Amino acid sequence: VSTQSTGVINLLKQWLRDFALDWQSNQQLVDRLGGYIKKAKGNLGEKMLESVEAALNKALSESDKEVTYVWKEPSPSTRPFSELDVLYLHPEELARQLCLLDWQIWRKIKPWECLAWNKPDKERNAKNVLTMINQFNHISAWVASNLVTEEQLKKRAK
Repeated sequence: VSTQSTGVINLLKQWLRDFALDWQSNQQLVDRLGGYIKKAKGNLGEKMLESVEAALNKALSESDKEVTYVWKEPSPSTRPFSELDVLYLHPEELARQLCLLDWQIWRKIKPWECLAWNKPDKERNAKNVLTMINQFNHISAWVASNLVTEEQLKKRAK
């Protein structure tokens, strides 16, 4: 087995290990790697190819895995969002609640969505980015309306 072949195999295994999302979202890439493995059988060591196949299977199986976090999320406020008055919430509590809302969407965003959100088929390829943008716009409008509807200047300035 040549040094170049070993280098290619090691590169593929590292790519599969470190960037599993590339493989989970691109069936053509998976098919091309399968074709490469079939062609290489007989020319490369069987164990080397088995290790690439194992890395591929692991990368593809990780897409079904739910991310587990070591902290427990605090419960959000039980009041309906439309009834919250931004001027009477403690700033840290408001920030905490907004972070919890944003986190639920942000964690679903896949890296390729960041490249697709301004393309014609964005509704299909960047739905989580668009959801995040819509939430930002909704919260911005909510904060602005709370500020301009407050009659007392001192409370508004606060």
